[in-house]
Amino acid sequence: MVKYYIETYGCVANKVDSEIVMAALASSGWERVESPEEADVTIINSCAVKEKTIAHMLARIRRLSPISKKLVVMGCLADVLPEEIKKIRGDSIAFGPRRFRELGEALGVRLPERKAGVPKLRTEPYVASVVICEGCTGACTYCATKIARKYLKSFRPGDIVREIREAVAEGRKEIRITAQDTGAYGRDIGTNLVELLCAVLDSVEGEYRIRVGMMNVEHALQLVDSGLLDVYKDDRVYKFFHVPVQSGNNRILGLMGRQYSVEDFRELIKKIRGAFPLASISTDIIVGFPTESWEEFLDSVRIVEELRIDVLNISRYSAIPGTPAARMRGQVPSNEKKRRSKYLTEVHLRVSKEWNEQYLGEKFRALFIEKGRRGGTVGRTEHYKPVVVGGDVIGTFKEVRIVGAEPLYLKGELEQCKGANTPVRPDLTNAET
Repeated sequence: MVKYYIETYGCVANKVDSEIVMAALASSGWERVESPEEADVTIINSCAVKEKTIAHMLARIRRLSPISKKLVVMGCLADVLPEEIKKIRGDSIAFGPRRFRELGEALGVRLPERKAGVPKLRTEPYVASVVICEGCTGACTYCATKIARKYLKSFRPGDIVREIREAVAEGRKEIRITAQDTGAYGRDIGTNLVELLCAVLDSVEGEYRIRVGMMNVEHALQLVDSGLLDVYKDDRVYKFFHVPVQSGNNRILGLMGRQYSVEDFRELIKKIRGAFPLASISTDIIVGFPTESWEEFLDSVRIVEELRIDVLNISRYSAIPGTPAARMRGQVPSNEKKRRSKYLTEVHLRVSKEWNEQYLGEKFRALFIEKGRRGGTVGRTEHYKPVVVGGDVIGTFKEVRIVGAEPLYLKGELEQCKGANTPVRPDLTNAET
């Protein structure tokens, strides 16, 4: 029996790739072990989204190489910097996320080329992450993911619906629809995200929640005008929208290769909040993109304040090898990027706390799916706001009253047992400082 050890880094799509690989290895009789020293094969599912991440990945490969009998690197780093991996370990096997067939041949097992409706060895008891498409239609100048995930490839609606139905039947209560851009789904096969969600909601019975993952602004605008907000009226869909703006300045958006304007983003958020006033808006902002001035950076700050963005992922620009932006002049010094990140974080924490305070005293039906790192249980309201209560109610839906508001989470009391709930502070930091 072959023994293997696996580490997974990066996005939800990477996690799903590992679940597919682990299921295939298990069906071939492989045994998963808990340390690389025990393994015949060590697998690293890598990420290459930022310079710091790449440095960590390479350091981890160096650490594992001398204690691994056979080293396999999958994930984005395998496509972004294959030569660096070979410098560390000449006999390593490295295949990116769109080369599953070759990866399977190298391992001596059969791996499916499609990633929906195939066996997965899921690692969370109440959550199923479902990849609906891979790649994107964009050409962002800073993005390493495009090098690895490449062009858009949408998976068949029937396979996706079947996978979600099976996940719900197995007891999964939160379905995370994921992709590099969920809004691009179906453009290559004659359908779209609205039709897919309708098919799921019509075909899959039960009490569960759907979280739709990141969608780019230009596609989200088209979908909103094609009925997306009507689909979100279903109680089973979280009123949560992850639409990355990346910058609040149009010149910088142009340099980034983004396919929308700040005005487009503003229009989209106003339409969403017009339909769902308490909808949670998550966005991403890159600070310190090449040639970005302080005033242009302040445009990003102003958009967060104006639109009251309640979830914000802040990244300091990273020059990734092989991307056009890495060759641009006017690279912003690291200390200046750090200053901007800190400034924006402070602004956002204020904005987010003010936003969360409007939930005080309100009642919601929340799904509790994870334990708090510092005690209690963390649930999600209909707007996907994290709410923490005392006690262990994991895996259940509960009515909860909001009794406290912090910048990154809410505090709640369960309605049926108020005296037994002492709010606990979870670890939910989501901004890089």
